[in-house]
Amino acid sequence: MKSSTITNYTIQFLRSLSQKKVRDKNNLFIVEGWNSINELINSNLKIEILVTCEVPKKRQSIFEKAKTVSTKWYDVTEKEMSKISNTEHSQGILAAVSQINKSTLSSSILKNEKLNIIVTLDSISDPGNLGAIIRTCDWFGVNSILISKESVDLYNPKVVQSTMGSLFHLPISNNIDLLESIHGAKNSGFKIIGTDVYGKNILSNKNVKSDLVSGKKIMLIIGNEAHGISENIKKEIESFITIPKYGNAESLNAAVALGIILAGIKNE
Repeated sequence: MKSSTITNYTIQFLRSLSQKKVRDKNNLFIVEGWNSINELINSNLKIEILVTCEVPKKRQSIFEKAKTVSTKWYDVTEKEMSKISNTEHSQGILAAVSQINKSTLSSSILKNEKLNIIVTLDSISDPGNLGAIIRTCDWFGVNSILISKESVDLYNPKVVQSTMGSLFHLPISNNIDLLESIHGAKNSGFKIIGTDVYGKNILSNKNVKSDLVSGKKIMLIIGNEAHGISENIKKEIESFITIPKYGNAESLNAAVALGIILAGIKNE
């Protein structure tokens, strides 16, 4: 494939994909950086637009693979790339990719009879937190992630960047109606577990962990960084768990807390 000459219109369009309304209208989002692009092409998703600038020799194989799954490719100058990129120091590659449109909890996830963990996010507002949560879920082999309508957009550039490619490893559903998904999970035999400062200590109480994994199906709900789980969602939760506090910190980062909880569940 030969590169095309990029126009100012295309530069402005790619830059405008940093806005949610433009992403949703065009069903596209931006992926930047060599590692993330490598994970992207291994996921078999189609790249609508590929943009590169001075490809290093050590990245040539990734570049060639990316071209084969791209509809259009632009080779641009550093100045043009700086106008498009959302990062302060661009790595010289980015792609506009079709969104993975999943807004419901799939039946295949619900029917999985093995240890089945669905992490459900209620109003997570910080892009970095959401990205770190997705990476944590990827590390611990979570089966699915559900992101509420009230949470930060999955395709926010800071979210995509901070997932470091884990976005392409997991079934993730965006703009979810949490109540509807919780009811569906309950009907399929899932235990609905929530995090709360007044919950049962998951680290010191072995009975808590045993009870969690006894049914093999867990929907774990993580609430907003500042306000926790919404009141209407709390009413649907069967058990609350917490991580004990030993120091003076006011709160624990949502991704860190999730990692501790998942480690406890997986080590049962």
